[in-house]
Amino acid sequence: MSGRVAEERAAGRAGREAEAAPVRLASRVEVADSLLPRLLGLMGRTLGEGEGLYLVPCASIHSFFMRRAIDAVFLDAEGRALALFHSLPAWRVTRWVRGARGVLELPTGTLAARGFREGQRVDMTGWTRAAGRGRFLGRWAANLLLGGFWLFLAARLLPMVAEGKGAVSAAMLFAVNTLIACLFLTRREEKRLTVSSRDRAVTLLSVLLSFSLRPLPGASLLPEGVVSVLLVLCLGGVLLAYLSLGRSFGLIPADRGVKTGGLYRWVRHPLYGAEMAFFACFLVANFTVRNAAVTAGLFASLHLRALAEERLLAQEEAYRKYSRRVRARYIPHLV
Repeated sequence: MSGRVAEERAAGRAGREAEAAPVRLASRVEVADSLLPRLLGLMGRTLGEGEGLYLVPCASIHSFFMRRAIDAVFLDAEGRALALFHSLPAWRVTRWVRGARGVLELPTGTLAARGFREGQRVDMTGWTRAAGRGRFLGRWAANLLLGGFWLFLAARLLPMVAEGKGAVSAAMLFAVNTLIACLFLTRREEKRLTVSSRDRAVTLLSVLLSFSLRPLPGASLLPEGVVSVLLVLCLGGVLLAYLSLGRSFGLIPADRGVKTGGLYRWVRHPLYGAEMAFFACFLVANFTVRNAAVTAGLFASLHLRALAEERLLAQEEAYRKYSRRVRARYIPHLV
């Protein structure tokens, strides 16, 4: 009897281990982690046998303009299946799957053929980032979006510069945002991009807040000459930080390689530190309750972006060594 019980326990343990093992649902999977490739999905495309498309972040999908039905499995951050959709036909929208990090789209019948069930984990090794039309168009769509922001800024600030109303502050703010736009257009391709919706939302918030500051003549807390010098010095710090960062500049937290030269020899986030200093000086030159609230929001969002970048880069041993050596985030030997 004891031998039979032992065999049953061993069989049960083996079954549980087999069920817990990740399942490989496709031999070739593309990862779409930028806006336009996620929106396009499989529109106008079909998946061959053994192929898959992983959209991240994503908690709901549509099947508009698809050529044939697909299987879809929504996964959490650990690759565990939260919801399955078998043979999803064209022109449908799935429900919102709570807790989903992304969705793996597969040829119809794949899930049934593998006997895959909710709660099982998917083997995500070897997946590669999507390339081609979606990624190329996505980058240019983002570039055009930033260009639109820049045109809005120019239309708002340049008349102030021409009329002499807060000319120094308006010109400095115009210069900083123009520099951001130019570097964004020439940025280096990232190795990894955050998949956190919260990190992306914080990035968008910081961009919107930076365009929400308002120059106001006569609202300076210091003499105009002193403020002008401070703004020029802060702008110089921003420029040096951008030169240290080079083509590794980006908005959404990403891994574009570990930077250790230039200002990065003393602080881990010289750009955020310089931007905080600039926005603080701008507030002193244009002090209103509204600008104070916007500046506080900017400080908080920039700090959250710095933490998000550190979480992403900490996956690399080189960055972990660098962060142990350079302790300060924004101000050498202090913060």
